Amino acid sequence: MPRRSADTLRSAFERHKSEPNVTLDKYVRDQRIALGRAIADKTAIYLDKRFWILLRDVEHGSRSDEGLSALLTEIRRVVEAGAAFCPLSEVLVLGEEPMKKSRFSEEQMVAILREADQTPVPEVAKKHKVSAQATWAGQRY
Repeated sequence: MPRRSADTLRSAFERHKSEPNVTLDKYVRDQRIALGRAIADKTAIYLDKRFWILLRDVEHGSRSDEGLSALLTEIRRVVEAGAAFCPLSEVLVLGEEPMKKSRFSEEQMVAILREADQTPVPEVAKKHKVSAQATWAGQRY
């Protein structure tokens, strides 16, 4: 994502100030609708954490693999052409660090994951104030 200049930010701030009747909820809803429309006709390319890491390594030159290089080139081509996009999950973006570097001890995390095996994950996540995705990710291990 390109960095915004001070003028761009100032302009956005002025636009928002000129629309005091637009609530935060309405603004967020409108942005979600606009995003949905923008990607409606595009193909979603879902990559798991492993592939993001492999492609990052190819990009940075720490891995040399013809197949991965070809995959990265093709993904870039279709994304730049506007035909596809690569969605990211909260767990992928944030990593598992929120669970690893959290207020929970290792024993508490194990207890939370065990509880998630017996109780619906969203309930466990809400109770312990962690994301459901992080809880589900933890269950896989």
